[in-house]
Amino acid sequence: GKDYYKILQISRDSNREDIANSFRELAVKYHPLRETKSLEDKSYIFSEICEAYDVLSNPETKIIYDQYGEKLLKEGIPTPKDGLKGGYAFHGDYLEVFRSFFGTSNPFIDITMPVVGGSKKKVEEEKKDCSSTVPVPIDPETLSIYYSSKDEVPKEIPLDDIRMRGYDLVQTYHISLQDALLSTPISIITLTGERIELSIDEVITPQTEKKIEGKGLPLIKEKEYMENLLGKQKKGDLYIVFDIEFPTRLTQEQKDQLKEIEEIAEGA
Repeated sequence: GKDYYKILQISRDSNREDIANSFRELAVKYHPLRETKSLEDKSYIFSEICEAYDVLSNPETKIIYDQYGEKLLKEGIPTPKDGLKGGYAFHGDYLEVFRSFFGTSNPFIDITMPVVGGSKKKVEEEKKDCSSTVPVPIDPETLSIYYSSKDEVPKEIPLDDIRMRGYDLVQTYHISLQDALLSTPISIITLTGERIELSIDEVITPQTEKKIEGKGLPLIKEKEYMENLLGKQKKGDLYIVFDIEFPTRLTQEQKDQLKEIEEIAEGA
């Protein structure tokens, strides 16, 4: 049978606080949406952790499990008068176990330790404010979706040029004035290391913004959770903005050439 104590990585004499502390750490660590590359494996581990906590956090089921093990916990305890008494069945909604403990299904938040003993859990505000329109730097929690640490981010990924705007990503591309005027195609490397080639059909200005659908962050609101687990993962979008590198000075000849180009453009 299942060893719920081993699953939660605690000893059999652990108290309620030990059980809660272990669940808090493991549930966040193995939440499937924190590591999409091994979604199937993490979903299984996560479900085992939630079932173990569901049993051991309930005094009634914990007593039965401690005395009779998983088999009789689920099949029921034989009694002289009533035959079988009880019979535990995990409801299967491990998302609900996570939500009832933390107060949210979102694994990308700062969460205070719930007080054991019936007190109401305190949950801090979500770090990702999905209504925000101001791009902010990539935080460690978001980066952990793809990499175990900042040191593991490949050097070719321009991390300092990537910002979050809700579930969207905003990436700055540095371009020369010549390439901006000539609409030269560009090649970008995204946060995941994917290289994307973009053809440009207009003169690039500081206000130009190119949208690439589905290349942002995975949506982690509760209503999208199950679709994510089923492989229909919804994501935000990636927006490319441009930092045009202007020359610091021009020769008189270059100025004259630019005037000629301007006159031609106005007459076109």
